[in-house]
Amino acid sequence: MDQERHAILEEYLNQVEDIPTLPHIVIKLFNKIHEPEPNTEELADLIMTDQVLTTRMIRMVNSAFWGLNREVTSVKEAIIFLGLREITNLIYSVSLANTFEHDTPLLKRVRFWEHSFGCALISREIAILAEFQDKELAYLAGLIHDIGEAIIAMQFSAEFEKVVELVLDTHTTFYKAEDMVMHINHTDFGAWLIDKWKLPSILSQVVSYHHRPMDVQDHQMLVSMVRLADLVCLYYQLDFGYSEGEDIMPEIVALWHYLGKRSKKIADIELSNFLESLNKNIQDVKHTVESMYGETVSE
Repeated sequence: MDQERHAILEEYLNQVEDIPTLPHIVIKLFNKIHEPEPNTEELADLIMTDQVLTTRMIRMVNSAFWGLNREVTSVKEAIIFLGLREITNLIYSVSLANTFEHDTPLLKRVRFWEHSFGCALISREIAILAEFQDKELAYLAGLIHDIGEAIIAMQFSAEFEKVVELVLDTHTTFYKAEDMVMHINHTDFGAWLIDKWKLPSILSQVVSYHHRPMDVQDHQMLVSMVRLADLVCLYYQLDFGYSEGEDIMPEIVALWHYLGKRSKKIADIELSNFLESLNKNIQDVKHTVESMYGETVSE
């Protein structure tokens, strides 16, 4: 980020009174998970001290989103069947959904998390196809790629209203409209939050560059997978409830071609077949988010 954008970001952040934080229990859980020899019983006991986290974890792990072939009835079972890496992603998923769980006048939580969970799931599916070494990282990167959007909607409602009006009137993207209105955008806010939470710097890179993956110097494969997943969500109308209007297919095709040059498995799959194969995943995402919040999206 150049000095001018950084100064604008600081100016906005000085207006923020309630900065979102990761719950203390999440920090404790990750310290526990990353011990040399994590104790499953202790981890389960710690999770169960948070009733909301426990309830939503069990709901999610039993959803088609996670793909287990049996019903899980306890946190300990979830840890055993998913493993620590998947449990880590599950904890992040539920904790972030809890942290950003309130509707704003122009951004509904169900819409936001459908897009975020959809991007997470599709990022992981692409990572599996590409034989990417860390599919759990791809999931987490997809999950948080638009977290800055929630900050703008929650903290700067007047500016967000102008952004939405611009998107609707001109059919431009949120990314471009934010720059027009605020001279900064959700990638800047998101990267700042990732750094503040002391999450891995690779995630900050994904958040910063997911709208321009070819500009990033490191981790271009991961950023490109997340961007493709982001666009596929828009293709399936897993969006914020506003049609941006721009033709996304040329970029989808270009990213599929880019990834195909780096993965024979992707090169051997027709893009149309890949898109069609995701239909069930999209429905699973919708059902999972609806079950988490106990509500459906009004069309």
